[in-house]
Amino acid sequence: MKTTAIVVTYNKKEALKDSLDAIFKSIGNSDKVIVINNNSIDGTDEYLESIKDDRIIYRNLNENIGGAGGFSLGLKIAYEETDSDYFWIMDDDAIASEDALKQLLIAADKLNNHFGFLSSNVSYENGDGTNCPKTIEGSWNIDMKRYGLIRIIDGTFVSLFLKRDTVKKVGLPISEMFIWGDDVEYTTRINNCVSSGSYFVMDSNITHMSKHVGTNIYSCPKDLLGRYKYAFRNSIYTDIHNRSVKSAVKAVLRNTFTSILVLVKSKNYNFKRFYTVLSGTFSGLLFSPKIKYPEKNNDSI
Repeated sequence: MKTTAIVVTYNKKEALKDSLDAIFKSIGNSDKVIVINNNSIDGTDEYLESIKDDRIIYRNLNENIGGAGGFSLGLKIAYEETDSDYFWIMDDDAIASEDALKQLLIAADKLNNHFGFLSSNVSYENGDGTNCPKTIEGSWNIDMKRYGLIRIIDGTFVSLFLKRDTVKKVGLPISEMFIWGDDVEYTTRINNCVSSGSYFVMDSNITHMSKHVGTNIYSCPKDLLGRYKYAFRNSIYTDIHNRSVKSAVKAVLRNTFTSILVLVKSKNYNFKRFYTVLSGTFSGLLFSPKIKYPEKNNDSI
């Protein structure tokens, strides 16, 4: 079984080096690594061009199409230009343990390859858990005891493992989402389309070197507010299209209340935060991009 890892990067050359070093130690000689460089200006393009490894495929873009656009493009390339059975989506500041991929493959085998997606066990450098997916209600503890797996509702692109057939069935991530929430939409869509369930793999360990530890709309730096606008918009889209109208109505009411709270509780940029919540929320009601699919099926390669 072959795997293609997909990494999207933007101005994180040093972190990317560590991430790719870890990935190359995890994958086999017949596996591939696709890197989408979102028009970085820190020398990332020269670094990628210097890598002497036949397993790497990279694209240096002329514009920043966001994490969502990068993962959508990377997954499209993986599907159309490789014969891999599995795709492993990774952040550029995620460091995989040497057996992280092996544990995902073991989990796939335990499940007889019947799963929507698999998520790794992600922690910050200090050991605190992060990017924790929502667990499904019910008897998920049976899977944990038997296989070391927990059934989940959604996941993130920090380390996400899925099958070629799944991409064929559900399509690609929504590139227009740009950043934040695109992974939740995609994994929720997968779970809606694949009845066999998706799982958190306890033994597949990833260290996330992210600097955005514990941020929220009330106290985040001003330069993150643009991302929060995308997050609110993308979340509303996910509720409307992948969950229910009732869920969307609740989210709109909750976000409206949050917008009022930020005016009262925030210590700076109160109006900007207020506007971020409301504009993101209500743009989500009109946001309706088309789901795209890979243009050809390489199952026969």
